[in-house]
Amino acid sequence: MANELSLTGQQTMLDILHGANTDVPMNPFEKEIKLATFMVAGSLYGEQLRRLAVKQHEGTDVKLFREPENPDDPYAIRIEAVGRMIGYMPSELSEIPSNLMDAGKFIYGKVKKCSINYAGADIIVDLFMRG
Repeated sequence: MANELSLTGQQTMLDILHGANTDVPMNPFEKEIKLATFMVAGSLYGEQLRRLAVKQHEGTDVKLFREPENPDDPYAIRIEAVGRMIGYMPSELSEIPSNLMDAGKFIYGKVKKCSINYAGADIIVDLFMRG
């Protein structure tokens, strides 16, 4: 089969994983895995968020930060863009991503859509893990 991996001669699995003397392309941790899509919760409202939202467009990276001491949600994940907090991941979605982050996995987001409205803005984020 084309997807089979076979060792030859003195080759070990470590040799393959380190790319030594093999024709097998190995790029661990390079695949982007989409985990979820969600609307940012607990956003700032009004003019402050509108000004920040103007800077958000499709594909803008957002940074995620764990807040394990958050009294409202032990799995809280704060979302920042352009160096400012824009809100939180909804609590009903945050348990698994927070566990992955606590385990050292690289979790990040990208703005999927941002619409400005009378109350401020609605920001929809795609959540990804690299690996």
